[in-house]
Amino acid sequence: MTSIPAERRSSRLLIGLLVLLAVNALLCNPDWVGCYQSLAPRAGLDFFRFYCAAWTLRVGQNVYGEAFEAVSRQVSGQLMVAGENYHPPGWYALLLPFTSQPMRPATVLFEALSCCIFLFGVSWFTAVLFDNWKPARWAGLGIALAVIPSPIGVDNLALGNVGLLCTGLLGITYAAAMQRRPTAAGVALGVAALSKVYPILLLGSFLNPQRQTRRAGQVAIAALTTLLLAHLLVLGLAGPDTLSGFFTSALGVPVKTGDHSLTLPAVLLGFFPQWSDWGQLLSRGMLLAGAAVYLGGALKARSQPARRVWFAVGILVFQTLTPFCWAYQRALNLLPLLVALREVRAARPAVSAAALALTAGMLLEGDLVWTVWMRPVHIGYRQAGLGALVGLVGLLGLMRHGWNLLSPPGNMPATSKTGAEPPPP
Repeated sequence: MTSIPAERRSSRLLIGLLVLLAVNALLCNPDWVGCYQSLAPRAGLDFFRFYCAAWTLRVGQNVYGEAFEAVSRQVSGQLMVAGENYHPPGWYALLLPFTSQPMRPATVLFEALSCCIFLFGVSWFTAVLFDNWKPARWAGLGIALAVIPSPIGVDNLALGNVGLLCTGLLGITYAAAMQRRPTAAGVALGVAALSKVYPILLLGSFLNPQRQTRRAGQVAIAALTTLLLAHLLVLGLAGPDTLSGFFTSALGVPVKTGDHSLTLPAVLLGFFPQWSDWGQLLSRGMLLAGAAVYLGGALKARSQPARRVWFAVGILVFQTLTPFCWAYQRALNLLPLLVALREVRAARPAVSAAALALTAGMLLEGDLVWTVWMRPVHIGYRQAGLGALVGLVGLLGLMRHGWNLLSPPGNMPATSKTGAEPPPP
């Protein structure tokens, strides 16, 4: 069987990345299962849960049991259900220093730290992505600054969510690894995995057998050491019951179909509620299949462009196939979007325009309406279906370019008898 030329393989991989971006845009718009609504602002809603969980650890109790509910009522004045604590206990241990402050000031500190890490991580990631071209760092900083006041950024800040923080940490992970700072890369990846479990699987992008095994091993050791130290602290504070409680909680994560959840399993079950009995099995199967595809590709990637595209694909696979993922968590899509722009910058204008449209669209994909000025954005962009139109036009543009790239071998440039590709014009 004739092997596929390297150029054609990389084209297929790029098209796969761009299609995943378009699918994410379509999943987020419009309101597929009737979950859109306007909520009154309750700043720090998610961080309140993190804060109460950290307090539960501080007093030596199980974060995933009734003790958390009692602590949450005492600390925040409202009852929070322990069954919705899906983060690893090490994440709550990491937030213990915030319990030295009252809840509202702690929320402000957390959000300020998240914004700083987000700005630094995205600007560094962009600079490294574009070969340390100085204007790219400033462009990355400008894009990150534009995200923060956008609907998707405001939603993260209003809820005290980890979207901006995790995006910045993954940007630092990639940039540090590419600039031969494996310990910094591993620590950033470890903290990202504490804030959102799946990033630990992105180690596949740094354990490529074709790369320097020593540096890859240092990234893995630093990441796993970060996770281990955080959970040793949990063991010392609250005992093994907290760790077992996390695994019980993680295994029981439901597929949320009507609660601002916009992943492929959630949307499918929204359309076909008769499948609900098989919902968890379906979502786990899709997630495991996606993880296998990502890890299989990332571990075999040989070129630097292929490795960075697989890193972006890994983020999107997990964003698309998890049991639930709120629209405001699509802030993480910024990194794959930047990778796509890096790869298509010399491609046909239609592809560049599609990637740019999806970038602009991401900024408007906020989930909840918090302010008066955002209301018209949602009415016109999301509820009226303009966001879906942007995603559809982007998808069609990418498919048109993909058809040209994936045309039959007879239309491809001829190769020599040795199989070598012709030099570029």
